[in-house]
Amino acid sequence: PWSPLQWDMQLIGATAGTAHATQAGDRRVLVGVIDSGVDGKHPDIAANFDRERSRNFVTDLPEFDGPCKYPGCVDPADEDGNGHGTHVAGTIAAARNGLGIAGVAPNVTIVNLRAGQDSGLFLLLPTVEALTYAGDIGVNVVNMSYYIDPWLYNCPDNPADSEEAR
Repeated sequence: PWSPLQWDMQLIGATAGTAHATQAGDRRVLVGVIDSGVDGKHPDIAANFDRERSRNFVTDLPEFDGPCKYPGCVDPADEDGNGHGTHVAGTIAAARNGLGIAGVAPNVTIVNLRAGQDSGLFLLLPTVEALTYAGDIGVNVVNMSYYIDPWLYNCPDNPADSEEAR
């Protein structure tokens, strides 16, 4: 019901009367969302969410993410403590199910490859692990819409990250 209000989809011609009438995606196409997670239970995403192949590559860090909600500070693979990854997954593949919005490719399969903390912080190792896993399982394309500070925690002695350089 909200599709007519999606100016972005209208702008690129991804609507029921345009591109979706010809091709709305294919369930065999795996789209990896490397982000803060994907809420696999969200009504616009659940029909296209692959829980079996989804993975979480991060451990919550209480100093950044707040108190842990799950044992060992590891969220399930269908959880998004930040919301950004779920937003991205909806833009890509929200199902045309009469409930909310429609994605640009509402018939593709979403695989959550969580590499971001609940706080929105992205570190290098979980991102590399998520990309490697995506290749290993045959993900066709990944979306990565975030920033990784190449020096934070990786090169603490880097002069470019010193107080003098700022």
